Amino acid sequence: MILTILLAKIFGLYMLAIGVSILMNRRQMMLAIVALMKDRAVQLMGGVMALLLGLFLVNIHNDWSTLPSVLVSLIGWAIFFKGLAYLFLPEPKLAKLVHALTERSWYMIDGVLAVIIGLYLAGFGFGWF
Repeated sequence: MILTILLAKIFGLYMLAIGVSILMNRRQMMLAIVALMKDRAVQLMGGVMALLLGLFLVNIHNDWSTLPSVLVSLIGWAIFFKGLAYLFLPEPKLAKLVHALTERSWYMIDGVLAVIIGLYLAGFGFGWF
């Protein structure tokens, strides 16, 4: 449970910051991500880093006993699969996926979800509720 609390604090604050940034600077964030995804070297480096982080998280925290544990585990698995996608999807399919996920409606939903999950995890981790 101590590991879940630590990771909830880290992921909670991270998701809060990213979510608020997305909601406040949606256009700039979308343009930056689209620009980065046009460079295959950046895609590969991002994939390598995401795969490594995802493997690390999946191996140290694969706990499905409580809601905070499930959220932390799901984040780890999502990072792992993101790394696999960046490394192994053909460039046209990856470009399609990135394009779909950077549409305005998805981006706003992602920002709101990140804020909600971030608040929940940070609140759990820091004992706010």
